[in-house]
Amino acid sequence: ITDRKIAEKERKHYVERLSALNVYGRNLNTAENIREIYRLTLDAMQKVLGFEYADFFMIDKNMLCIVDQRGYPKPFPLELPLDGSKKGISIKAVKTGNSVLVQDVRKDIDFVEGLPGVLSELAVPIKIGQKILGVLNVESKKLNAFDEKDQELLEILASHAATAMSNLEFAKNLEMHARKTRENQQK
Repeated sequence: ITDRKIAEKERKHYVERLSALNVYGRNLNTAENIREIYRLTLDAMQKVLGFEYADFFMIDKNMLCIVDQRGYPKPFPLELPLDGSKKGISIKAVKTGNSVLVQDVRKDIDFVEGLPGVLSELAVPIKIGQKILGVLNVESKKLNAFDEKDQELLEILASHAATAMSNLEFAKNLEMHARKTRENQQK
């Protein structure tokens, strides 16, 4: 009975987190700029999913760069070359196009220390189709801090963020096209 109650409590907690993510998904789709997408995504990572240390990476030319982060004592800039010369769990997520869950970073040769004392890391690519836009990355000072449910929820959030970024780009292109059409009509 105790095992069943624990399983039911875990399932209920998962469903609550999933429902809250859907609310954030709706909010992300009404974001007016990319900074708002970063903020809303990190809010969800921290408040809904409960991740203490969270990073939002974006690909800029040949680099994976932190564009926003939460939970760290002080912000630190981090740029990782996409060629893998500096390694990184997040780079592995970009290269494979899949989430990377590392329960003990001390055993992973790709780990790049940003915050001292980190023991677990989860990196999820933000992608549209096969195109990788960036990475959502979370870290913990606990071993085995993340599980498959955390990974699944972070993947859902990454999907929401990718859709919001795509919609924002589409709206920007549509607005530019409408402006050019008006200019041509005036000419």
